[in-house]
Amino acid sequence: MFRLTDLTLSGRGPRASRISFPGAIVSILLLGACATTPQPEPPAPVTTPPPPVVTQPVEPEPEPEPPTPEPVARPITEEAKMPAPKPEPAVEVAEDLVLILSGQLGLPVDAVTIVEAVETVWPNACLGFPAEGEICAEVLTPGFAVSLEADSQRYSYRTDETLNRIRLVAAPIPDIGTPLAIWKDTRSSFATATVGTRGFALGLRGGPQLVVSGESSSREEMMGQLLARFAPFQAVTEAGAIDFRGEGTEDAGEIEQRMVAEWVRGYYLSIWINSDPDIPTTVLTWERVGGLAGFCDIVAIHAGGEVVVSDCRAGADRILTRSWLNRRQLIEVFGWMDELESFESTQTEPATADALRISITLQANGWKKVDPEVLAAIHRLASDLYLQSYEEANGL
Repeated sequence: MFRLTDLTLSGRGPRASRISFPGAIVSILLLGACATTPQPEPPAPVTTPPPPVVTQPVEPEPEPEPPTPEPVARPITEEAKMPAPKPEPAVEVAEDLVLILSGQLGLPVDAVTIVEAVETVWPNACLGFPAEGEICAEVLTPGFAVSLEADSQRYSYRTDETLNRIRLVAAPIPDIGTPLAIWKDTRSSFATATVGTRGFALGLRGGPQLVVSGESSSREEMMGQLLARFAPFQAVTEAGAIDFRGEGTEDAGEIEQRMVAEWVRGYYLSIWINSDPDIPTTVLTWERVGGLAGFCDIVAIHAGGEVVVSDCRAGADRILTRSWLNRRQLIEVFGWMDELESFESTQTEPATADALRISITLQANGWKKVDPEVLAAIHRLASDLYLQSYEEANGL
């Protein structure tokens, strides 16, 4: 924009000075008009559209997990009850042996303590401790070595994993007095047992012997009867080898020799199996309960032919008599033991409030099943023994 104060006029000669001011303004306006004539605008540039944008689908972001609440402290009202830790296998085996040894020695359980109990692997099926004359399978046998102490005496055992095989490998030297009867198993166990004037010892042939307590007046009485009846003898029987040092005059035949061997063997089994010398090994049991007369009678034949007749009507067995099987009865019982398999049988009369029930149990070594004829023979034998006992107890 032009301002009047910025315009300077110049010219030559008098003509120039005579230009009027209004005319100058007109001229300036005309010049200004020419100067402000609009020019044509250039064409707009051609723009190329941008290539389309290819977008990948966007997976939604997982929702944030809610914040974990802070634990709230609560007052402790009682201590948490944690289960008791399970003992190690070696300790469990040792505890089982404590029960066995305490029963055999006739001691309280807390009188036997565990000295050592460890797991091991024995070099053979005999647990690395074969009996005299024993042939062992050469197979690695996992098991345990256990040492116990009772009455300041050390007892060491070897066992397999399941306690099916237990071997006493160290024990105090036995002191049972003068031997009266020595029994040796001739089947498979290689066991031996000795009845002495002051005690009873058992173990493996050639190995340490365990001296048991639990003196039984009834056993001493029965052993005294055998010693007074038979003369000394040595024999190999179905029940094992027996060296009997009796003081009697009767010569024992084969059946009587087996009877003595069975008696000592039964004593051994009652200790080894029952862990108690006062629990006899029973071969045959006959029990009669019920009936109009209210019977409750038991006839038990122990190993070795000892017969015990009891009355159970008072709720507890009351022994009426003790006696021995005679020769004919021994032959019959030993025959059942050798031929039959073990069985239990119960016969009941027609169902009434006072029905009579007769139960028979036989522990045997055979393979034949019992038949009705044999059951009748067993029932007849037991009835005869009960009648004999009844007459003796009542002085008839």
